[in-house]
Amino acid sequence: MVMDYRSFEINLTCLEGMKVKCLSTMHVYAVVSIAGNSSSKHQTMVGKYFCDNPMKVYLEESKLLQNQLVVTIQLRHRRLLTGDKPIAEVHIPVKKLFDNCDDYTRDQYGVHQVFTPSIKPKGYLYFSYKFGEKIAISVKDFDGVMASPARCSRW
Repeated sequence: MVMDYRSFEINLTCLEGMKVKCLSTMHVYAVVSIAGNSSSKHQTMVGKYFCDNPMKVYLEESKLLQNQLVVTIQLRHRRLLTGDKPIAEVHIPVKKLFDNCDDYTRDQYGVHQVFTPSIKPKGYLYFSYKFGEKIAISVKDFDGVMASPARCSRW
């Protein structure tokens, strides 16, 4: 069986306005997943300055067009002694990003408000994204797994 897929690449570039009360330097990372897709969660670093952290996944075209896919970005504070703590979360419908593309082959830029677990606004997450051309893939040969993200050298 052959299904249509489209590549989707997201690059978290900057976190602005996020302040967490802590005694040491705040080490923030993001756990990115796409609800409705077969891919697993992937972790990357997010910095105060622009950094290159692209993550690539292949999305099922029919789910994309039916608005069944949501990018979930959970920002977490790495703590050595007490364990990592979720500090904010972002949910972005993939179809909204897809509909806002004027050219699928070029990077598009977005910003989304970040909310704490108690639903308080807590800054902004800047990102770039792009979609690839639609491709037909045999389902038995493909599992939709994301490529490994590159690490940010500023952390």
